Amino acid sequence: MYRFLLITFIVTIFLISTRTQMLASYPWDARMLHSINSCSGKGLTNFNKFVSDSEIFLLIGIPIGIGVYGAVTHDDAKIDQALSIGVSVVSSYVVSTLMKVIIQKQRPYDKYPGYIVARERENSYAFPSGHTMSAFGLATSLTLNYKKWYIIAPAYAWASAIGYSRMQLGVHYPSDVFAGAILGSACAWGSYELTKLWTKERKKREFNYWLKNDALY
Repeated sequence: MYRFLLITFIVTIFLISTRTQMLASYPWDARMLHSINSCSGKGLTNFNKFVSDSEIFLLIGIPIGIGVYGAVTHDDAKIDQALSIGVSVVSSYVVSTLMKVIIQKQRPYDKYPGYIVARERENSYAFPSGHTMSAFGLATSLTLNYKKWYIIAPAYAWASAIGYSRMQLGVHYPSDVFAGAILGSACAWGSYELTKLWTKERKKREFNYWLKNDALY
């Protein structure tokens, strides 16, 4: 009996030691992703797929909806906001696509098969997370244009959920998601500033045109 317990104890210690060494051989990024990716369950996975797939609809629907409302109501401010958000979405997509092609970082489920579970597969490269980049670009753009807590809080909660979903589904490392959030926010800020300059110049031209025509009469 004691011999059996001793053998069981030694085997258990050996397995734990082997497992610890195996985990230590993975970089921190892969280990962190593994802890998130290990959270399984059909309900959780289906929810994260839904959250991830919701991105395209909001990225297209929000700027178009604001723009249509501005056109119908003849509200130039709304049209400018729609333009700012739209430019942010497009720039985030372009930058993320170019970076993926240049960096060519392998997807985690391809680099660590068996360690990272692929609950969804992508044809592009991993860095940065395009979904996260566009989502944080949209959230930041909405924040800059509206500055209302009831818009900011849901926008960033949704963007964060997008980032988490990409990790739980096994398609991105935490570093991909973090970089996507930073770069997306930067694209939104740049788009916002460019739109402000364009709006200022447009209003200046309109004002000069008004002065010129008013002087003729």
